[in-house]
Amino acid sequence: MWHERLRVARRTAGLSLRELAAQVHYSRGHLHDLETGRRNPAAETAARLGVALGADLSLSDEDDRLAWAAEHPSHSEPGAADGQ
Repeated sequence: MWHERLRVARRTAGLSLRELAAQVHYSRGHLHDLETGRRNPAAETAARLGVALGADLSLSDEDDRLAWAAEHPSHSEPGAADGQ
């Protein structure tokens, strides 16, 4: 799943959540929610994190992403469910 790839990429880069948060200008709490799967990333967020970590964090499994967003609308980022 995407959140597991994010965690592996961050750990491989040797960064803490706080260090990554400072690089990408997101809160540590938001990144924690993304890593644990509590929030679903927007495509822009996934791309920004991928660039910062030098990893492919693209949202390749769009169907699963949309299904998760539909089941957890309060945890999705704006535009995540409709692909914006």
